[in-house]
Amino acid sequence: MEKKNTPAASAAPSDQSMTESQAKPAGQALQNIFRQIPNETKITLLGALLVVVGCFLPWWSQKAVGPYGTTYTINAFVDATFLLGVLVFLMSIFSIIATVFELLGKKPKFLTISHSLLQVILGSEMTLLMFIVFSIFTSPRFTVAPASISRIEAGVSWGIFVPLLGAAMVLVGGWLDYRGSDLLYRWSKKTSSDNSTESA
Repeated sequence: MEKKNTPAASAAPSDQSMTESQAKPAGQALQNIFRQIPNETKITLLGALLVVVGCFLPWWSQKAVGPYGTTYTINAFVDATFLLGVLVFLMSIFSIIATVFELLGKKPKFLTISHSLLQVILGSEMTLLMFIVFSIFTSPRFTVAPASISRIEAGVSWGIFVPLLGAAMVLVGGWLDYRGSDLLYRWSKKTSSDNSTESA
């Protein structure tokens, strides 16, 4: 006995194919937009995003035993480095907003300096503040444990290196942009041309 295709069964594959066909142009459009962004701006934007994410990661941790023993962690918004952490977070957000406005071709009227110089300043300040935070956490005098707690392990956590790397990337990306001619693109083109010459 032969099976006949019902309208519902035949409609399901067509709906799925339509969804896939609609998703492909959207993905290709995003890829094209990303490719058109200068390499220096990509570094700056990625660095600022790393700083934002890194502000929520543990910067310092302490494992302790005693009457109040627990594992205590500090990020950008907790305890001794609260002010420095909030400043780093706000500057990273401002860096992202400024980059988006630059990509859209809409420079805020209150900015009297170039976008590249702004990123250099923001990257320098964030890097400096993160090094200050790092020096505070690595100081032997820094502790948050009460006298009744005997510490087992305390020190900087891996999360502090994420915003530190991101701040350095904002600085490097802004500096490359400030130099003016998409140096990474020229370097990649030179490398590809050298490789093609050697292969020939």
